[in-house]
Amino acid sequence: MESGTIPDDRITASSFFGPDHEPYRGRLNGVAGESAWVPRYNTIGQWLQVDLGKMKNLTGTIIQGRQNADQWVTSYKLQYSTDGTSWTTYADSDGSEMAMVFKGNADRSYPESNLLTNPVDARYVRFLPQSWYRHISMRVEVLSCDTECSPDVYCVALGKTASQTSTVAGGVAYRAIDGITEGIYSANSCTHTAEEANATWWVDLGRSYPIDRVVIFNRQDCCSERINPFNIHIGDSDQVSMNPKCGGDHQIDVNRSFVPIECQAMTGRYVAVRLPGPSRMLSLCEVQIFGSLGKVQATAMVIEDLL
Repeated sequence: MESGTIPDDRITASSFFGPDHEPYRGRLNGVAGESAWVPRYNTIGQWLQVDLGKMKNLTGTIIQGRQNADQWVTSYKLQYSTDGTSWTTYADSDGSEMAMVFKGNADRSYPESNLLTNPVDARYVRFLPQSWYRHISMRVEVLSCDTECSPDVYCVALGKTASQTSTVAGGVAYRAIDGITEGIYSANSCTHTAEEANATWWVDLGRSYPIDRVVIFNRQDCCSERINPFNIHIGDSDQVSMNPKCGGDHQIDVNRSFVPIECQAMTGRYVAVRLPGPSRMLSLCEVQIFGSLGKVQATAMVIEDLL
């Protein structure tokens, strides 16, 4: 959504308030127009729909409120579809089949992430606000994998907490785990550090996982050679450069957009990408981390069905 890879006409809604409140204004971190999708009717039953363009493995969502006003959604349901006609409401994983109501925002700007306990395959996704502050207003991102995410080996980094040693040009750390592999910096989905010694990016997975492989997506619009060589560190220390390395110095073919690194089930809570040496500048367009054993726990709450 934020990167613009999904065109405006694939973002639709039950209604919108008027000019500058259209569905396509509902992109994460969007500031154009009224800086959010705002429906005409402030009632349960309104929805914002995203057509992903093809079948993907849906692993989570991120939402924000309206950038220029104190309006936001405080809880929402999620529906998904393979054809845009038949819809399934995402249910709690405890066997009760109760529709899951996800935690929303507490202010207009902080991005609230929710991962799905059980990722699902879908092309179409709908956000259904259940409660809100003042008026329904949403900016959203859909987290998904193009690569197979099976029950045994699955994406564990999407929507988690990412950090880096510095940030320039708006290239914030979470862009590397937003589910978007676009390699063009202007698409707003790549990270960027300052030029510094041992530039490093890392993600906190929340708990330790056996890591089977890490897939690094590199920039394609320029500077592809900057990433070489790089190290991957995996371990439980928040001093991430002190954790063991997965292999040694890695290289990516600058004519390719990505490189998979096998890590042989190294275990750790933190996964870091580090550029060893002085005067290094790190830019990552996606870091896919595939772990095994157990399920990702969604940050969500089940509350009484409001419909």
